[in-house]
Amino acid sequence: IKPKWYSGLWKELIDRALERELGDYDMRPANLFVTDTQAAQDLIHNSGLVVAFNSTTIVEAILQKKPTIVPWYAEAAGQYQHNVFYKKYEDAFLVAKSEKEMETRVGEFIQGNLVDHTQPEQLLSDVCGPHDGKSSERIERAILGLQEAVI
Repeated sequence: IKPKWYSGLWKELIDRALERELGDYDMRPANLFVTDTQAAQDLIHNSGLVVAFNSTTIVEAILQKKPTIVPWYAEAAGQYQHNVFYKKYEDAFLVAKSEKEMETRVGEFIQGNLVDHTQPEQLLSDVCGPHDGKSSERIERAILGLQEAVI
């Protein structure tokens, strides 16, 4: 688990939730840990499955060709649904619309039965730009345009 912060109130809340759901520390899966010090890219690289919400981690996982599940239930489907990023790209990743669906998708991954029919091309194009080998030319033009605007 990689929160932005794992100290103070955030640490208390995360630890309390883990204890409520999984019991004592000794009862947790050996591969479960919480860190805010490791780079997300390294964690993604070493993961078989990524679960992310409202984060560029979604894009980074897709770029690393990792199956990615985005939970869109509870408050994300209720009072805060207007704050959910990447809604128009629902076909770019796997979506869990309930806790049960999340459990099912993770279980399918563990059993080797997760079917990933995602199509992330539009998300990647919109976020990263066209995949035409001309990114540096576009960046150069943008910088020169800014330079001209300043002069």
